[in-house]
Amino acid sequence: MLLGLLKQVVAKRNVAKSTRAKPSRQLSIVDEAKSAATPLEEVKEIIALPDFDEDAQKNQLKPEQVLIPKVVEQQLHSLVSNIASMYNDNPFHNCKYGSL
Repeated sequence: MLLGLLKQVVAKRNVAKSTRAKPSRQLSIVDEAKSAATPLEEVKEIIALPDFDEDAQKNQLKPEQVLIPKVVEQQLHSLVSNIASMYNDNPFHNCKYGSL
């Protein structure tokens, strides 16, 4: 499931890279953090999003067409396995909630 989502992200990024305009000079997150006195001053009311490019969307790869290197698949499998191995067996999780 996660590999499918990863393929979707890669497909979208390929479109974003091909349509990206020259970036204007804006404060980076680090610059903004240094200039803000409190965390509340870092809050943004509006987040600028790129314009929709219909031509780029038509030329977008389908997630099934994206090739993910084997090493990335192995790393993803290792990540999920490591997270699953941290699960502590809890008897509460074994009961049927409908019968309570």
